Amino acid sequence: MIFLLALFLGLGIPAGAQQETDLSSFLDTLLSVDPDSSILVLDPMLEGAVASMEAGDAEGAAAELQDIVLRTPNHLQALRLQASCYLRLKDVENAIATCLQISALDSLDTSAQVTLGYLYQASGNANNAELYYQLVLDKDPDAYLALFGLGWIQLDRKNLDDAHEAATRITEIAPEYAPNYVLLGRVLTVKGFYKEAAWAYRHGFSLDPSLRARYGILLQELTIRHRLEP
Repeated sequence: MIFLLALFLGLGIPAGAQQETDLSSFLDTLLSVDPDSSILVLDPMLEGAVASMEAGDAEGAAAELQDIVLRTPNHLQALRLQASCYLRLKDVENAIATCLQISALDSLDTSAQVTLGYLYQASGNANNAELYYQLVLDKDPDAYLALFGLGWIQLDRKNLDDAHEAATRITEIAPEYAPNYVLLGRVLTVKGFYKEAAWAYRHGFSLDPSLRARYGILLQELTIRHRLEP
């Protein structure tokens, strides 16, 4: 499962604004990638690193993969595994460097570019994040994870109509993507549509109850401050 995850860098990421999400929540969704989604042949030289990752030793796996990458710099499977290790270790700097290598070797790999967008966004570099999200959207206008990241950037910049448009578009192409309703709720709150914002939060929590523990305070404050029905 782990090596398939890393080979794809499969991105079900909640790539929200820096203050709204973090690397841990990104990894939680990243790790939910279905291992049966594709059949891949693993290079035998990577089996030791995969075993280390499956045993929870991401640091050891990263060191082993670094040796492999030094010998074969264009080994995409090794690089994707290495990126996954760095993500597990919350090593943003090395994760960015590795994803840049992946993107240079495989310009069609939008998952690596979405990852770059998220990592730059999480490290406070919104301009670079926007660049990589836009590269993804140029290839696939329905790439909702890139739209999601851009939505948070636009909200941070107070471009409320653009943020609203991004969140609304995601409800059309990925209506079950629960974190988007947190974004939508934040945008609607700032725009003064309080009842609609409360609905967005509640809908997101119904899709993914785990979001309530983290963002329930936003709904609570909204209902109290504006005297909405609980």
